[in-house]
Amino acid sequence: EPGDANIDCRDAVLAHPNITRMPGTSIPNNICQEAGSGQGSIPPQYNPCHPRRNIGDVNVAITWLQDKISQIQNDPNLSPAQKDMYISFYRRCLNRIKGLRYELMIQDGQNATVRAELINPTTDDDVLIVYSTYIAENNLTGASQYLASLTNASPQLSDFITIQQINLNRLNQGRVYMATASEQSVIETIAHKNHPYAGYAKALYYWLTGEIISTELPDFGKNGNAPRYGSSQKAENNISIYPNPFRDIIHIKYQGDEKSALMVTDILGNQVYNSEVTQSLNINTQSWNAGIYIITLQRGKEMIMSDKFVKIR
Repeated sequence: EPGDANIDCRDAVLAHPNITRMPGTSIPNNICQEAGSGQGSIPPQYNPCHPRRNIGDVNVAITWLQDKISQIQNDPNLSPAQKDMYISFYRRCLNRIKGLRYELMIQDGQNATVRAELINPTTDDDVLIVYSTYIAENNLTGASQYLASLTNASPQLSDFITIQQINLNRLNQGRVYMATASEQSVIETIAHKNHPYAGYAKALYYWLTGEIISTELPDFGKNGNAPRYGSSQKAENNISIYPNPFRDIIHIKYQGDEKSALMVTDILGNQVYNSEVTQSLNINTQSWNAGIYIITLQRGKEMIMSDKFVKIR
């Protein structure tokens, strides 16, 4: 590995089985710059955090990341704080790649295998993956029965279950479906909540009524207790992203002296946009598919915002 304490893509380059370390050579720091920045960039197949989209490379990346986390845990030369920081980085990467693996398996029709592996889901994301296998099969009855089987769900997941049960009723009834006043009220209530699954309620509410429920971003004074991340929240009072849901454009209002890194991924972790933010900008989203997107804003090592936005037709 590089002779420093930085965890970056150079570790991934040197870990690749096709890379041979020659005596007296080193990998420059600037190889980890973003493509298009004027600096070098590594091919994605050399980076376990961004493997090629096939099961073989994804499985290799998962094994590498698991080994790397174990190595860090057992490294006597690292302080507890260093271990926490490095492991946090690799765990985020590992969780995203595991999600990609399930996405590829579902695309390949391995829905039963995915359900068998996640027969005892440990996270809300696991539940969403299992649920998506039934939707991929157009097995609406199986999807409904799975939702009904879930117990001890978190409040956020309970909202997701409620919205999806209403949505399954809509899909089953087709064009004749008419939401009851009670269902519409429940959808609207969930749509106004500030958690990631509220996006599903916003999308369904729009489909039923044609009305857009936007997410308001609360202000935080510079001396306030602004969280580092969260749903529909911004650091200080100089950042806002709107509208939510959106159609063909996203507006980023940004005022600040420090530059930040903006990244947009779809619900399965595929990156669709990234940019350095130093001033307000507009993102053209006409070519994006309808669905859920995660917008993350990071300043240095600090995540200052992460929220889900809904693209509608």
